[in-house]
Amino acid sequence: MKKKLIKSRPESVRKNYEEICKILDVVRTSTAQLGDRFRKIYENKNYQIILGDNKGTFKEFLADPRIDKSFPQVIKLIKNNEKYIQEMGLRLHELYELDNERLYRARLLVTPETIWDWLERMRTLSRADFNHFCKHGNLPQDET
Repeated sequence: MKKKLIKSRPESVRKNYEEICKILDVVRTSTAQLGDRFRKIYENKNYQIILGDNKGTFKEFLADPRIDKSFPQVIKLIKNNEKYIQEMGLRLHELYELDNERLYRARLLVTPETIWDWLERMRTLSRADFNHFCKHGNLPQDET
């Protein structure tokens, strides 16, 4: 059985695209904020206070149904916060709207001299071009 395709008007498609982008910006902003909060709880072992004992682990804290995050996922958030906020001196709002995976992928390549170029690449390159740049230090050659 063939499905009937519904023709969308271009302006409604564009509006839907813009709404998706806005939602993703909010998610990325929240991700940067989470990295900062998780780092503080992790460094100071405040998760033990939340767990109600002095021997609870960070993984047990992350397993809380209200948190429900994997250890590797949160460690990426913490590592990004350490690199870009603590080491590079960026302000938290400068990480808003940036993809956490891109930040993590580039963190070992970024230097104080190249930080602004990297942030621009994170904002503008496609995922494939960004990954290529991280691996090879240049953009893929046009194959046409």
